[in-house]
Amino acid sequence: MAHLRLTWVLSGRGWADCIVSDRQAEVEVTASYITTAPEDLLTAVTHLIVGATECRAQFEAEPTAFRWIFYREGTNVWIRLLELAHGSAHDNTGTEIWSTSRASTSLPEQ
Repeated sequence: MAHLRLTWVLSGRGWADCIVSDRQAEVEVTASYITTAPEDLLTAVTHLIVGATECRAQFEAEPTAFRWIFYREGTNVWIRLLELAHGSAHDNTGTEIWSTSRASTSLPEQ
């Protein structure tokens, strides 16, 4: 996924500002780093790389949440980032604030 960038900056006690961007768009989200957000994101990406067709991670911003949804079909990958009013809310209630799709040669076909 060339040209995909995630910047994670500690911004206060317990909080991080995250900027995610590609060549098309950029968005900034907040995450509590007291949660397992960084590990959950890395775990989701790892599952995607080893063959999962769908996985999720979530950044808690209390009460807001930012949910990452990864889809994969062969070497094609879609990423959606949703903003939800509450972390327990269903995907359908969220607002898509960033998305991208890529054909990646770095992923093995399943």
